[in-house]
Amino acid sequence: RSPLAFTCRSSSWPNTSGHHRNVNASGLRGKIILAYHSRLSSTIMSGPQQQPQPAEHRLSDDTDVIDLEDITLPSAGRQARQSVVVPRRRRRVGDPTQGSFPANAAAEAAAAEAGEDASGEDTRDAPESNLPGSAVVHVKTWGCGHNNSDGEYMAGLLDQYGYTLTDDESVADLWVLNSCAVKAPSEDTFNNAVARGQAAGKKVVVAGCVPQGGPNGRVTKGMSIVGVQQIDRVVEVVEETLKGGVVRLLGNKRMGRKKAGGASLDLPKIRRNPLVEVVPISTGCLNQVRICCVFCRHPASALYNDQNYDRAKFPDYPPTHMTPQLYSGHAQCTYCKTKHARGELGSYPPEEILDRVKSVLKEGVVEIWMTSEDTGAYGRDIGSSLPELLTRVLAVMLPHTRLRLGMTNPPYILEHLDAISQLLQHPSMYCYLHVPVQAGSDEILYAMKREYTQDDFRRVVDTVRKVNPEVTIATDIIAGFPGETEADFDETFALCKQYQFPCLYINKFFPRPGTPAAAMEKVDTQLVKQRTKRLSEYFRSYLPHTGKIGRRYEVLAAEESTDKQWYVAHNKSYDQILVPKRPELLGRTFEVEIIEVGKFHMMGRVIEGTLGPEPVPPSANQWRAAQKMGLVNSSVHLSTPGAFLPLRSAGSALGGQRLASVGKWARKHLVLSTVFVFLLFDLLVVLVSHATALASS
Repeated sequence: RSPLAFTCRSSSWPNTSGHHRNVNASGLRGKIILAYHSRLSSTIMSGPQQQPQPAEHRLSDDTDVIDLEDITLPSAGRQARQSVVVPRRRRRVGDPTQGSFPANAAAEAAAAEAGEDASGEDTRDAPESNLPGSAVVHVKTWGCGHNNSDGEYMAGLLDQYGYTLTDDESVADLWVLNSCAVKAPSEDTFNNAVARGQAAGKKVVVAGCVPQGGPNGRVTKGMSIVGVQQIDRVVEVVEETLKGGVVRLLGNKRMGRKKAGGASLDLPKIRRNPLVEVVPISTGCLNQVRICCVFCRHPASALYNDQNYDRAKFPDYPPTHMTPQLYSGHAQCTYCKTKHARGELGSYPPEEILDRVKSVLKEGVVEIWMTSEDTGAYGRDIGSSLPELLTRVLAVMLPHTRLRLGMTNPPYILEHLDAISQLLQHPSMYCYLHVPVQAGSDEILYAMKREYTQDDFRRVVDTVRKVNPEVTIATDIIAGFPGETEADFDETFALCKQYQFPCLYINKFFPRPGTPAAAMEKVDTQLVKQRTKRLSEYFRSYLPHTGKIGRRYEVLAAEESTDKQWYVAHNKSYDQILVPKRPELLGRTFEVEIIEVGKFHMMGRVIEGTLGPEPVPPSANQWRAAQKMGLVNSSVHLSTPGAFLPLRSAGSALGGQRLASVGKWARKHLVLSTVFVFLLFDLLVVLVSHATALASS
């Protein structure tokens, strides 16, 4: 296992026996950086443990502990930051692995009973040792697909190590809260959950973008943190947090000198939906701000700066009405908090992504969702590209399985527009794109540092729709960005009216602390509400599926509706089509006839005789893990059609609660349980002996 660095918030730190050794920490103001190069004795006493991650999959980490900026050290003592205290392993009485046996074991045992070890150290205040992997853990995730994938990986690692997972937070010993920093409301929800857990006396470990972007924030300061690229070490953090330590792992993975995509994709995972695998292809974003003037309406692909731009080609640069501020190199959108956490672009190698896809398809997955902060930028840091990756992945997709591409920003898909348009026609790929425009005004896009103009966005939509008339394009709008005038909003409204997007995510502007937009002059709150309402009312006024009644589609059913009355199937365009809840439909393709349309979905009648092949049953490990989480119907065998339907009913939650409660009781009464098992065995032996004697007589 990699050395574990963590910050101890007290003047004592746990030694290898789980007790506390006093340390003079005044020079570091009570903060000590520790590195564990071996397991604690309590772990050793419990026998060899299964490693959460194979050694060959570990990548080098940057500095794990980054909350040292608030430690005031004398200038002459800067090297103290690098000091590492390695705890001395205490010798156990009569342990042949620790060298020769003690000369006077009885005296040493008597000293231990009196509250001292062989060196005279007082150990009477030592806490009771925790058996590794014995606690009940609740994992909660908010946010994007990438965040959800991280949460599923952490749940899989904890389950593999032996922890009991539960959806019932009240029976859990520890909560792992995986946060989202995109919007203020999502961060507030996370902060409230942290406060609720602490008030309930729970151990809390925080993860995700909020603590990564602000490890010393009001809520996260002094708490154990699993960084967004450190999810493969969640077991270490949970172990030490249960013992009272504070562990903060915030570094980046590196492959040579380049930033890696993150933890290995080949880790155990508990999917919320056993039929859908979310595959992160990269982390972070590029957002290389280009030197151009949006007011002149020049395309974003025209790269030039104030030293070498062609004045004959661009005679109106810079514009007379406004001289824009010039940027070079890498920056970030002025409103976005995510880059504070996810950082610069780091792509996974195509081979690693391909291996993951092949592996999960054998486990019964029928939908692959490729996700990232910006899928269009994939590969620019490793000499690859998104079209190259998609081509290779589509070549290994099984018949009757589907691939969905996640969000991409306009600048980078512009470079691959023709290739992406052609790939969307592949029978195994959903003809669906999520391209956020955010605003229809070039002035506002410039203030956001979005690297494109409204004409660039229109080019994306027009090109893709020309090649794929049935494509579904989703986009995002931010209403009320600082400096947005009524004329600016009118341009945004006109853009939405022109294309009538079937999926339109409308958001009020929320200033995120630490971003440039937070310091800009705000638009009046009432105006923001009025603009949001106006755009929302228009979006609800049209039906994108008008004229589709009577049409037939081949669909794939992989989800259950939120009201649990229907299965949700998707056609080639990724439209939502509700079908009857028949177990044999789940995970399979079939044809439907549209009998009703609504704003967000259609109703389909199943065409009999069109069922595709049965899906591959989930692996035994996935089945067992999903049963533990109460995500599947545990009353039937995994080979039964529809058995791996995700269940979120009260009954399944109660079952998971009972399982956690029974497991907790068994651990607390381990000795009693063991004696009880032996008594049953003895009784069975006696009964067999009597039966044998009677038979012989």
